[in-house]
Amino acid sequence: MKKIALLLLACLLLTLQTSVLAARRQVEEVPENPMDWSISSSPELSEKEKEEARWS
Repeated sequence: MKKIALLLLACLLLTLQTSVLAARRQVEEVPENPMDWSISSSPELSEKEKEEARWS
């Protein structure tokens, strides 16, 4: 009975440790200026397309 209890305790501690480590890795990047955002339905232009648009 003690072995089962120790095994369950070890599993519980391992689960808690894993979740804490996962939470540490999920740090979101905060933009420099949170008000500087945009929504676009078209994809961004590639460098080549930007250069062509610049010279046309």
